Amino acid sequence: MENISAAQECLAKEKADFEAYKRTEEWNAVATNKQVRSFTKLLSQERKLWNKARARDNDKFYRLHQEIINFKAANAGLEEKEAAVVAAMKEASLARNKIEESARKDLQAKDVALAKVNQRLVEAEPRADAEGASAAKAEEDY
Repeated sequence: MENISAAQECLAKEKADFEAYKRTEEWNAVATNKQVRSFTKLLSQERKLWNKARARDNDKFYRLHQEIINFKAANAGLEEKEAAVVAAMKEASLARNKIEESARKDLQAKDVALAKVNQRLVEAEPRADAEGASAAKAEEDY
């Protein structure tokens, strides 16, 4: 009978161990299930936050993209104006160079004419002095 009672005690002990193990397994399953639900909830919240942040960033990047497009358009307009101004400056420079060249030629022509007049004056002075002297002599003789 001792064998039977020892077997019954061993069976009761194993049953208790099995129940404890079963509870531990159930608790593990429940705890794991709670963890999974908690992680799922956190992941869902993170996704919502990430989607909001992504929407904000997309709006910001869209506005920046529009500003870049506007700046490029303004820059293209300014480049056209700059090209027109550069062309006008070249045209004005060429016109100024032509005017300066023309003025230089006129000045040279006037210098040549003045030199000729001075030369004639120098040549005419002795004759005028001679004519003046002969006119004075003629007046004296008269």
